[in-house]
Amino acid sequence: MQFWSAFLLALASVPSALPSPANNAVPPLRQSFREPDSDWNHVIQGSEVKVDKRFGGDLASYALRATKVDPSSLGVDKVKQYSGYLDDNSRDKHLFYWFFESRNDPKNDPVLLWLSGGPGCSSMIGLFMGSSDVFTTAAAAKDVYALMTLFFEQFPEYSKQELHISGDSYAGHYIPIFAAEILSHKNRNINLQSVLIGNGLTNPYIQYAAYEPMGCGRGGLPAACYHDDENECFTARETCERLMVISAQNAGLNVYDIRKKCDGGRHRYKELNWIESWLNKPEVMQALGVEVERFEICNDRITDAFMEAGDWFLPIEKYVPGLLVEIPVLIYAGDCDYVCNWLGNQAWTNALEWEGQDAFNSANVTELNAASGKSYGTIKHANGFAFLRVLQAGHLVPYDQPEGSLDFVNRWIKGEWSE
Repeated sequence: MQFWSAFLLALASVPSALPSPANNAVPPLRQSFREPDSDWNHVIQGSEVKVDKRFGGDLASYALRATKVDPSSLGVDKVKQYSGYLDDNSRDKHLFYWFFESRNDPKNDPVLLWLSGGPGCSSMIGLFMGSSDVFTTAAAAKDVYALMTLFFEQFPEYSKQELHISGDSYAGHYIPIFAAEILSHKNRNINLQSVLIGNGLTNPYIQYAAYEPMGCGRGGLPAACYHDDENECFTARETCERLMVISAQNAGLNVYDIRKKCDGGRHRYKELNWIESWLNKPEVMQALGVEVERFEICNDRITDAFMEAGDWFLPIEKYVPGLLVEIPVLIYAGDCDYVCNWLGNQAWTNALEWEGQDAFNSANVTELNAASGKSYGTIKHANGFAFLRVLQAGHLVPYDQPEGSLDFVNRWIKGEWSE
């Protein structure tokens, strides 16, 4: 059973009045419109919260809108749900969210914030396959802090419960910085207790070096390199991005799960096309209060903006030792993913310099079994830091290993490997 409430973020919608790319801004994601505040069940202004509660951070330009979702009209889980927007009125910027209350004990169960990667991809991927107009992760962190602060102020019944931040892929960039931003505010209504990063990109310098061994058969799966080019693996050390693309194109492999062939077009998974189609149904958009004409799973313009700002290659692992002083950190990786593979994630966690490095590197590796008795992975942990290899799973671990994912997330948030 799921023992947490889920909080998911999608893309920001940006009106077309924003500056053009020539003025160093991302073009609008989609033509958008703004419903009057009277159409929403709840509206809370950041300026009022700042004055009344004296929370840290600059909240004056922010507002939060929320509407109660009728799940019967959507055919989804029938738990209590809210959707809405965080508004940054100073920049005409709007971040969509969707909240699901826990099926089990919503008055006591923790809240899990889920973030998908990209950058520029919606967390609706995580909702249906697993559980912004900013140029850098650091800028996005301010928005997420404001969102959680205002949401917990509007719905205080959830504010005392534990919050765990989880996500995959480029969330390996997001999560350490978002968590550091939250923890930097000592006066807060956010009870952050841990973070979980799945198949993340956190230390590109170390992780990119893992393409060669992963692609050439040393990650536990058959080699995916060219069978007729002996230089392929050698050149991977210098041109790892090129290897990733060429290997997939020539072998027809899905770089997010090298056991499979590509079958989903630009998204690599055909299921993402189904999700995008469903979320674009007029009745779904109306039920969620969506203020864009069309939803898209990923937006390449945001990806390009992060790349051009140099965000992609920042050494995000430097935030992790500071997090470990205050909260536990779990890094997990499906061992069939290539793009953010388990060898690279294992390598950077072993190389991380922190007070518990020696204890972590010498820790025993233990097997993990789901409730059914099926083995789904291995884990090692010490002093609040854990690395978990998930067997027979690609980039989207909850999709490939649902039983195992439910098991390790529940065990993690209950504190089993947090010491």
